[in-house]
Amino acid sequence: PKLYKGNLLLDTILGAEVRFVQTSNSEETDRIAYEIASQIEGDGGIPYVIPTGGSVPTGCLGYAAAALEIVTQIKEKGIQIDYAVVANGSSGTQAGLTLGFKALHSGIKVIGISVSRPKQELKRRILQLGNQTAEKLGIDTALDEEDVVVYDEYIGQGYAIPTTECIEAIKLLSRTEGLFLDPVYTGKAMAGLIDLIRKGVLRKGENVLFMHTGGTQALFAMEEIFQ
Repeated sequence: PKLYKGNLLLDTILGAEVRFVQTSNSEETDRIAYEIASQIEGDGGIPYVIPTGGSVPTGCLGYAAAALEIVTQIKEKGIQIDYAVVANGSSGTQAGLTLGFKALHSGIKVIGISVSRPKQELKRRILQLGNQTAEKLGIDTALDEEDVVVYDEYIGQGYAIPTTECIEAIKLLSRTEGLFLDPVYTGKAMAGLIDLIRKGVLRKGENVLFMHTGGTQALFAMEEIFQ
């Protein structure tokens, strides 16, 4: 792009060297990243490759720890949470949360709202990542099919392309709660949550925790949508 906005602008401020690749396939992108890492190693550097979305067992540990933090807080406050709703791009967040909540016997069911991939693919990724993370943690907890819930009806035209419902959800949350969602992940997740309430999947009297996983700066890369 001629102008760097959103995350690219932050990368520039941080002094990162950005390389663009001619593919939208995450597996191909990861392969290229490992090739670059090999080149850096050959030059005497010490690279660390973070695959797409950080969705590897090491990355999932962050959200397994988040589950512990959440359970600790709700016990301190004396409240009950029935569901946790989260955006799902590459499954790391949902895998870590699902494993953490199950290992802690919390009774909290994680609902993932896909922003790009079909739900069957995401379910496979969650099971694989969750169980690999359990192995890394050295715990006996294992995820099975019944633990994984994903909806893929809210993707729209594709990844990073906001839907009308996504835009409406962003405006609603900003004007009623002072929270700024993002047009790639959390906007679509909130649109899904609202629709699940309307359909009766999430019912009155149930307590739902919405996971705002960040990305607000992406709004500044799509200003034409909101003006």
